[in-house]
Amino acid sequence: MSDFGTIGGTTISAIVGASPWLSPRGAYLKLRGEAGPKPDNEAMARGRKFETVIARIFQANHPEYFVARDSDRTSEECDDAIERVQDAELSYLTGSPDRVLFGADDTEDEFKILAGLEIKTTQAASRSQWGEYGTDKIPLVYLVQCNWYMGFYNVPKWEVAVMFFNPKIGPVGYAEYTIYRDEEIIEALRKAAVEFWEKHVVPGIPPENDTVDESVVEYVKNQYPADTAPEEAANEDEEKRVERYVRAKIALSKATCEYDAAKLAVQEAIGERAGIISSFGKITWKKSKSRFVTDWKPIAVKLGASQELIDQHTKTVEGSRIFNDRNLKMEED
Repeated sequence: MSDFGTIGGTTISAIVGASPWLSPRGAYLKLRGEAGPKPDNEAMARGRKFETVIARIFQANHPEYFVARDSDRTSEECDDAIERVQDAELSYLTGSPDRVLFGADDTEDEFKILAGLEIKTTQAASRSQWGEYGTDKIPLVYLVQCNWYMGFYNVPKWEVAVMFFNPKIGPVGYAEYTIYRDEEIIEALRKAAVEFWEKHVVPGIPPENDTVDESVVEYVKNQYPADTAPEEAANEDEEKRVERYVRAKIALSKATCEYDAAKLAVQEAIGERAGIISSFGKITWKKSKSRFVTDWKPIAVKLGASQELIDQHTKTVEGSRIFNDRNLKMEED
């Protein structure tokens, strides 16, 4: 069990199906140490870059709190309090909140944790997923995370500070939200975590892959990089998997047709214009710049390059496995 990971705020959101980035099976692979390292991306880098800035904005807005980990106001007592917390009974249940909020200096609540703070950065395009400033209307993945952390701290609420970004111009907005403690949610999350641990992680039984994420896809590719056995008839379990796949592909085909028809209708509406601006946002239909592609091999031959020289500068790209379903019977019941 010591080789397993722990269930924290990010993992619990995946376990209960609230995460848009990590699936339950992805959480299983992560906890079992079978998933590869998650590559860094622009969103992660942005979050690290602006975390302290957002914490300072929140601190400035709330003099009643002492925001731990603010580099301008650090104390040994506060830093000790926000190390990764661990459940007193089940060591695999943990939490790593972004900040905790103590009473302000010179108050009788000094160094007593009064609340917590989650710090987020997100695209301005996702603003509709967040409610009015000061409410508890935040994306489900973060609502789960806040309640999970409150399960480790005896506090009545958890604050959320978020900075909205436009990819081209940077920060375009800031908002704060308050999530109040809900014992039913906290207990339900703990129960789901324990059940997932005992049913899947410990015995090594992955959850059904009703949803997948990039880590799961990469895991399967790495597990089976090449075909090393001949074709054979499907067994009963494999027949069910193929049937599920066929039904999903039929549904996808229908959805694709509907999507194509809807897209064409919008293109016809745009006509000769560069785009239209609707209540849902802007859609453009612009012609891209022309590009030139040069076929170098005929040029090399014409200039007298030998086949041997050409071969010296030709590299072999290893083939990948091709998933081929051309022979499936795509018929509905």
